[in-house]
Amino acid sequence: MEMQLRTKNYRMTPNLRAYVEKKVPRLTRYLDDIAETRVEFSQSTTRSRGPQIIAQLTVTLTNGVILRAEERSGDPYTSLDAVLDTMERQVARFKERYYQGRIHRRVGQPLSLSERGGCRGGSGAGGRRGGGRGGTPYRQGQANPDQADVQR
Repeated sequence: MEMQLRTKNYRMTPNLRAYVEKKVPRLTRYLDDIAETRVEFSQSTTRSRGPQIIAQLTVTLTNGVILRAEERSGDPYTSLDAVLDTMERQVARFKERYYQGRIHRRVGQPLSLSERGGCRGGSGAGGRRGGGRGGTPYRQGQANPDQADVQR
């Protein structure tokens, strides 16, 4: 795993660099295929809160997926801890979605309703955006036994 450290409008201390080099490689506990991590610290000044340290963490995986998190606080160590917590949650969500689609099934075994993409909450397409074929769990070309007598 290659790690890049950048700062923008902020001076990185040796202690902060050592802290980053200690904490960021722990992400490999959750994902093995991390190709590159990029940590960026920047400072911005707001009227209400004063100077804020922004920590951005970008993780690039070997398959090209990019995960990014950003957190801000008054202390760079707090910002880094918060951004690492956020990234851990993102990695868990990514792994859940990534491995959910990889259902292993024996050849010749019939598809279950969830694998067919139907019968989910009435949308029919299996997603939230609509579209699809209006709620039928059957593939195109298959007859629906409930609607055998209905003409289209």
